[in-house]
Amino acid sequence: MKWRLSDVWWTVIPWILQTLVWIPTQILLRFFLHFRVEGYERIKHVRGPVIFVSNHTSYWDPIMVAAALPFFSRLYPMMYIVRERDYYTPGKKFIGGSSFKMWGAHVAHGGLRNYERSLKNHLHLLNQGRSVCMFPEGSMSKEKGVIQPFKGGVGYLAHHSKATIVPVSITDMFQVTAKDFFSRKRHAKLTFGEPLSCAGVCISASPTVEDYKRVASVIHQKVEELLKRKYNNHI
Repeated sequence: MKWRLSDVWWTVIPWILQTLVWIPTQILLRFFLHFRVEGYERIKHVRGPVIFVSNHTSYWDPIMVAAALPFFSRLYPMMYIVRERDYYTPGKKFIGGSSFKMWGAHVAHGGLRNYERSLKNHLHLLNQGRSVCMFPEGSMSKEKGVIQPFKGGVGYLAHHSKATIVPVSITDMFQVTAKDFFSRKRHAKLTFGEPLSCAGVCISASPTVEDYKRVASVIHQKVEELLKRKYNNHI
C-alpha cells in the first residue's frame, strides 16, 4: 500500500468535518425525517476497506449513509464518488472541487471507457483501507421502489480492492421536497444488508468488463431484495 502526503490531508479533513457534523445531522434527520437505521448489527464487526452500495433517491442519501454509522465509527471517514460535472462547478469558487474533497468526495472521470483510469482515486482509497460509498445507478432512481441497473464500476472496485461490500437500501426518500422535509411527512429508513466478500462474488482471476458487470448485477440484486422487503411491508 503506497501512501502519499495528500492522502493524510484529504482523509484527516473529511474525518474531522464528518465527526463535527454527526450530532447536528442526527438531530435534523431524526426530527424532520424520522430517520431510522436497521441492520447495523450485520456490519458492526466489519473492518475496512468497505464499499457501501446503495440505491439513490435524493441528495440526502450520502449524508444518510454516513449518519447511519455510530459516532467515531472505525469506518469513518466516508469517501464518495462524484460525477465530474458535479465536481467542477463553473463560476463557483467554494462549491465543488476542493470543498467536495474536504468532505470526502473524489471525482470519477467520465467518458474514458476505462475503469482503471476513471476510478483510480477510489481504488487507491480502498487500498488504504478506507470506506467508499457508491450509488452505481449513476443517477437518481426514476421510479419509487425501482432501482436502475448498476454500472460496472462497482464490480471493478470489488475485484481489484478485495473490499467487503455492504448492500444498503434507503426508503421513503423518493423525490423528497423541502415541504416534505419541514412538514415531517417522511419516515426515512436506511437498512444495511449482509456483507458480501469479494471471494463470494468475484470468481475470475483475470476479470473482463463483462465480469465487472456481472458482479454489479449480483450486488444490484442484493440491494433490490432489501428494498422490496421494505416496500412489501408498506414502509
